[in-house]
Amino acid sequence: MNIKGLLFLILLFAGYTFSQSYKENYFEISRNNFNFKLRDGVILDCTSFTPDAPGPNGGFPCIVYCHGYGKSKDDNLSNAISFAKSGFVTYTFSMRGQGNSGGVSNLISRTEAKDLMEFIDYIKSNELIDRNRIAISGSSQGGIIPLMAHAMGLEIQCLITDLISPDFASNWIDNGCVKMSLLWTLSYGDNNARYSDEVKNYRKWILSKKRDKWDSLAFYLPQNRDFSKLISKCTRPVYISNSFQDKFFNSNSIIKNIFKFPYGSKFYFGAIEGHGTVSTEDENKYHDKSMFEWIDYRLNKAEPEENNSCVICFSIYPVINSSWSFQRIYSQPTIFDKPNRIKLYFHPSEKVSETPYSGKTASFIFKNTVSDTSISMIESVNTEFNGESFWKKFTKTNIIFESEPLEWNYNALGIPKVHLVYKSDRKVCQYNFQIYEIHKDGTTKLISSINFTDRNSSGKTKADIEGDALGHIFTAGSKIRIILTNLDTRENDNFLRTNPYVLPVLIPSSNTIYVGGTEGSYLELPLKE
Repeated sequence: MNIKGLLFLILLFAGYTFSQSYKENYFEISRNNFNFKLRDGVILDCTSFTPDAPGPNGGFPCIVYCHGYGKSKDDNLSNAISFAKSGFVTYTFSMRGQGNSGGVSNLISRTEAKDLMEFIDYIKSNELIDRNRIAISGSSQGGIIPLMAHAMGLEIQCLITDLISPDFASNWIDNGCVKMSLLWTLSYGDNNARYSDEVKNYRKWILSKKRDKWDSLAFYLPQNRDFSKLISKCTRPVYISNSFQDKFFNSNSIIKNIFKFPYGSKFYFGAIEGHGTVSTEDENKYHDKSMFEWIDYRLNKAEPEENNSCVICFSIYPVINSSWSFQRIYSQPTIFDKPNRIKLYFHPSEKVSETPYSGKTASFIFKNTVSDTSISMIESVNTEFNGESFWKKFTKTNIIFESEPLEWNYNALGIPKVHLVYKSDRKVCQYNFQIYEIHKDGTTKLISSINFTDRNSSGKTKADIEGDALGHIFTAGSKIRIILTNLDTRENDNFLRTNPYVLPVLIPSSNTIYVGGTEGSYLELPLKE
């Protein structure tokens, strides 16, 4: 939450929620730094803030703030102080293995979820608090852990989670790929995160050249982390906000499981800050305001300004200061049901069309050129996949496909897919499809990607591969550009810089992509009316 938005919430909160309970709504507060001992003896470093005033009948409402990975309770102190001054008892704490708390981190697991459940039980014993008016708020790790805990049985009245995925661990290694953001998360110094021995192994496995290390990563990483199968056990409505261009977790798992959440839950998809996403001041203000309304509604049973349970924020031209414009709509989760799917068939002439290719050429070659096989992943990571040494050993390959100008607007919402028919001369091969819009003014901007690494390729193969969910309005007169590349870097991306979205394959290969007829390779876009 940004500071301007926070001040807006404080003023609105003071003038609305408690106007009937208090004559003065801006409180002096007391701070308490304390330790909390968990079931296994690990000590959490905690802070609470309490208004210096008699509480309302039943006790003060309470907000617990959970921090993102590699951060600490200090990251949430300003929010905790501000809401305490508005009449809440607030808590913030550092998760195990992070900040000044003890223990080691298990990388956002059920262990940390159980920690939170213990901590909430402790908070409910505070006589100043109304145990029926407790909220938890957080982003990334700070949103995943509360939702996981709720799915595991934590009873909580109000839950706000941002930038999350119930299958976040699998999301980090979607389609056989390893996201750069996972490697970054596994590379913190001890001042940010102290890892368990198993988690330390994950980084070693990612950087290893041995193929069996991928099998270990794919087996162990999702265990005790993914929890989409538990969502139906949630008993209270939740508010979940995601951004379509999140570099950590895409929105796919939320979309696929959206009907498992309790009736009355609210969802926002589109453009909030974090994880390298694209956002605007208007969207951040809207999101701040909607979070306040959700807290007010869940804790005070006030009526929200809007009863819509699904808000979609589509990216759309024009691009202003290198950022998309956005168009917000209000709908229901059923908006994701059964989209029309347009198929764009690949042609060897480097174009895509709704008409399948019917010429004589049945395929084209896509090469992964690695001229020096001594190149290592750790070397490449340390140079951020850039510099003279890297480019001497690795060659970036792009094959660009473009559509004809679009005759009308296309509202694309949902999960794009590639039907890929291919054959490789190596066991391990990678295919990255970047989806762009080329505006009629010549501006070109990335919308989404579909990344796939086959780690046991054998003969001619067909694969249906899901990409990152998108919400975008293609404008009439624009073209759709698809770039097939062996290194998924993004131009002018201040978050990734020269690093790729997913780690590349550093093994040379020659890959045949088959086209022609309705069974050839094509990309599918989900379209809404």
